[in-house]
Amino acid sequence: MDEKYLIKVPGSSAQIGQRLILTETVCRNALDDAKALCQILVDVLR
Repeated sequence: MDEKYLIKVPGSSAQIGQRLILTETVCRNALDDAKALCQILVDVLR
């Protein structure tokens, strides 16, 4: 984590210099969430 991010997200429990640990499951869930959000936006904007 860098200071710039932590300033924008003051409620984060992360600390400067902390590394993110990503798993395949976390990445796949993030992609599924992004896909769902895009689908909702397409539906709303039709």
